[in-house]
Amino acid sequence: MTQILKDTGKGFTTVLTPAAQTTTNLYADVLGSKIDTADKSIGSIAFVMQNTHVSNDLDWKVLGSIDDSTYVEVQAGATIQQSANSSYSAAVSVWRYYKVQVKATVSASQATAVVHVIAK
Repeated sequence: MTQILKDTGKGFTTVLTPAAQTTTNLYADVLGSKIDTADKSIGSIAFVMQNTHVSNDLDWKVLGSIDDSTYVEVQAGATIQQSANSSYSAAVSVWRYYKVQVKATVSASQATAVVHVIAK
């Protein structure tokens, strides 16, 4: 995972890029995508999801939690076609924890997910 802390002149921006992850047939957490907004005094958050597979689609969703044990969908599941991307952003991060989950759109037709987390 790559983590960059960058001073933008108006505070610091954290950029996380977990390792690429192959989907499964059921929703699974993208390892390294979870972020605790309280630990870093984060006000806004964005996720950019890339499907780097050349022929299979993937489904993704963003989850939020106040206690890191009970999560709710912040962004409902959406399909990303092969070699495409999608994004989610919140100008004000209302949840303490955020994470991303992915799965194959079609069972047994796995894709590759790369997520970028931008928090400031």
